[in-house]
Amino acid sequence: MNSGGLLQRPQLYSLSLMQLAVMLSLAPHLPLWLLGILLSCAGWRLSRPRHAWQMPPLPVKLLLIGACIAVFYFTHLSLRTIEGVVALLASGFALKTLEVGSRRDGLVVIFAGSFMLACSFLFDQSLWASCYVIFCLWILLATLLHLHQPPLQRRSPWQPCFSRAAVLMAQSLPLMVVLYLVFPRLPPLWTMPLQSGQGLTGISDRVAPGELASLAQSSELAFQVSFDGAPPAQRQLYWRGLVLNRYDGSAWVPAPFPGPIQQQQLAQTQLRTLADADPGQAVSYSLIMQPSGQRWLFALAPAEILQGQATVSYDDTLQASKRLDDTLGLRLRSYPDSPRDRQLPDWLKRQSLQLPAMGNPRTRALAEQLRHRYNDDALLLQAAMALYRQQPFTYTLTPLTYSGLNSIDDFMFDGQRGFCAHFAGSLVYLLRAAGIPTRLVVGYQGGEWNGRGNFLTVRQAEAHAWAEAWVSDKGWQRLDPTAMVAPDRIERSTDQLADMEGAPLLRRTLHALPWLQLARQRMDAWQYAWQRAVVNYGSNQQFQLWQQLQGFFSSDWRHWLWPLAGLLGLFTAFATISGVWRRQPKALEVQLLEQLCARMAQRGLTASMSMTPQHLAQMLMEAYPAQQPAIDGFFALLQQRLYQPGQQVSAARLRRAYRPLIRLLRQRPAPTGRS
Repeated sequence: MNSGGLLQRPQLYSLSLMQLAVMLSLAPHLPLWLLGILLSCAGWRLSRPRHAWQMPPLPVKLLLIGACIAVFYFTHLSLRTIEGVVALLASGFALKTLEVGSRRDGLVVIFAGSFMLACSFLFDQSLWASCYVIFCLWILLATLLHLHQPPLQRRSPWQPCFSRAAVLMAQSLPLMVVLYLVFPRLPPLWTMPLQSGQGLTGISDRVAPGELASLAQSSELAFQVSFDGAPPAQRQLYWRGLVLNRYDGSAWVPAPFPGPIQQQQLAQTQLRTLADADPGQAVSYSLIMQPSGQRWLFALAPAEILQGQATVSYDDTLQASKRLDDTLGLRLRSYPDSPRDRQLPDWLKRQSLQLPAMGNPRTRALAEQLRHRYNDDALLLQAAMALYRQQPFTYTLTPLTYSGLNSIDDFMFDGQRGFCAHFAGSLVYLLRAAGIPTRLVVGYQGGEWNGRGNFLTVRQAEAHAWAEAWVSDKGWQRLDPTAMVAPDRIERSTDQLADMEGAPLLRRTLHALPWLQLARQRMDAWQYAWQRAVVNYGSNQQFQLWQQLQGFFSSDWRHWLWPLAGLLGLFTAFATISGVWRRQPKALEVQLLEQLCARMAQRGLTASMSMTPQHLAQMLMEAYPAQQPAIDGFFALLQQRLYQPGQQVSAARLRRAYRPLIRLLRQRPAPTGRS
């Protein structure tokens, strides 16, 4: 049997509340049946009478463990992933409720809860998740204080423990901030993957014409950007992510990765592009990518990396050094209007002209007509783009389904209703059939400017596809047929297009309620500030902080004397207030005994708190022999509350028994009762 004595029912309630709060922090990321196990175990444990409670027998424990393992197996939770390991810990955390009996058991549950709260940061490090974890820590610390109450206070209300826990957390706040700022930012020693198929949000490396339309319904955050100067115009914000240079007849996919020699050729071309770029056109910005489960990043092209764990790939796209299972901060510089790859290797030309051998005869015939009419590639590009403006195409978030060998023909000549990937994919096919090297690019276009925090928010709804065609001596030229069909999609953010066909309910609601849009922007600003200042605080930011502090303290001492004096004053005031708050309320038994001793002293009876209740009762019966029933009644209840907590003597009942003694001590004691 564990040591520490059986827990009181209020302590069991506080433990159950703490466990529920901790499990809720993991509820969005773990199976809901784990929460059901916790509630069932807590309900069974709280229904057991304290005097009749027994630990579940071993066969029952083994049966429950076997049931959990079976559920793990049938729900395909792998212990090779973070979700599986945390779910296993959560199941043990819930089942431990069945055998909580002593204070030692309660401490085990509390320590396990602390570890579970730390695990919640593996899934979510947002401002709101962090605030909830702090709230859970407050409950956890209050529960810990409740378990360590002295015997006289164990049956008193446990709510005062919350005020004490708040004071302790406030006192530890300065130390927490200092440790966070100065403790070395060490890289992780090991990593574990997320559950397969989870965390994969946003753009995929295989794009069928209708797939991007589903992202237009999502308001999930993709990344946020803050510019060093004025932001570029909305129509210039093409966030380049993936180059899909191969068409398999149904979807666009990346081309095979080039060999070392080809990569070296393209790397030299990229260096020449950056060297020839006009510094006056440079756009410097900081970008915070949200977890996507992929490695590709998004930037205005061409871009160079100033800071961050990423590289520039051979096709002017950015790749993270590892899969994005967490947020990633980057410092970039882009030259959006600079020409790229004025000279194109023959192997890349062939790759950018690839088409299936068969299919889409009407589109191929149209390409032959355009080539026969225009010998100049630049004129042919203009004519091809004009087709999308002249024909009755419709831009919609709910496009028709085009499939089969002739899906491009079905869209171009029959349905003519589509999303950006339909227009861009058909243009790439048309230009390749006309003999112009062209490729499909997917990423995001535009974004929502947040005037509260002066940053740009790009959501999944801004997912976009466009074409890049290569023209001799001009390099890759961006072509966006969506701008011909729906210019508002390029000139304005998607949140401003609430009247678009198929627009999601959230977008229409925000457009109809400006105050809700304002509240959303304010929360986004808080979240972005949290991401920049706290979540992305790494070794580089720490080094910059040390440099700033070194320059601060190496300056004139009078510059930092007053700030230090202010900090000292705040610390003194905080310590004083904490000392006042540190006073704990006395238990009801102690309060009544102190009042009783004071009233007895007023009647000449030498009573003190050092005497036992039996001694005090004997003195009162000698002084007031006629009131022995009232005296016996009060001290009997007092004895039960102090030494027999299982008798459930309420505070109201004890106060009612104490009232006759107050009336009694207003009378003079009998002569034989004087000492």
